[in-house]
Amino acid sequence: MAFSPVGPDDSAELFHSWLDVLREDLRSGHGFRTHPGSELDEDDVLVQGGLMSETVQLVIGASFANLDAAAQLLGSDDGVSPYPISTLIRAALEIAAVAVWLLEPDSTTGRAQRLLRLQHEDSRNEWMFGGDREHHASTSARIVELAAHIGVTAKSVTSKPSSSELVQHLDEVVVDAGDIHFLIWKLHSGFAHGRRWALRVGTVGISRGPSPRGGEVLALAPNGELLIGGCLVAATALDHAIGRWNLLSGNAKARTPLYRLPESLLTPPDREDHDESTGA
Repeated sequence: MAFSPVGPDDSAELFHSWLDVLREDLRSGHGFRTHPGSELDEDDVLVQGGLMSETVQLVIGASFANLDAAAQLLGSDDGVSPYPISTLIRAALEIAAVAVWLLEPDSTTGRAQRLLRLQHEDSRNEWMFGGDREHHASTSARIVELAAHIGVTAKSVTSKPSSSELVQHLDEVVVDAGDIHFLIWKLHSGFAHGRRWALRVGTVGISRGPSPRGGEVLALAPNGELLIGGCLVAATALDHAIGRWNLLSGNAKARTPLYRLPESLLTPPDREDHDESTGA
């Protein structure tokens, strides 16, 4: 399969400028210092061992790394496949959603409950991949004990959070987002898996041409604006997570958030009326 390069445009420049801002946040370090007496400091004391701040730093760093890699692929002149770009966009958005979900509750109890829920899932996955059964059992018991200590039920910390749940949560908490995070996540998930519906939506042309080895090969021209748009949406989700971190960590040097998304991204595509009763 052949791929056309993604050309530069205004949205690409906007994304790269935002990426520079986020990169500076990570390099400066001031945004990831938990000040004594701050709300995040209280979270770390409540769940013991500084696990809240450590977990959020890990996921924010991972989200940025995926966005940075997507930027490098988008900047290639060699006609890079859109599949890995969509995979990176999807991952960056999902991971940023985890950080936002962890930090969004206003109460220490609410944030701790979500962290314990994530920890329980981590322990279960570690056991699945060869971890010690007794260690998983003791970890689960400790999490349930901590849940009782902070006043929440065991069930509330042992249910698995889904990716779609976390991404949809972004649309609930980010002002004027509509359902843009879920739509972008859905599209790039479909694209990353090579689903036909996503290819039809996310390309400006699919054609057949001769293969150097004989026969035919599919030529795919990705919609560059859609790829850049996905990067922008993931970047604003990550920025929202960093903003919450700054607020809760007592960071006095917190900067203003990134610029708003272009209106073209916030305008949903036209959809024909669909009669569910007739399937028309």
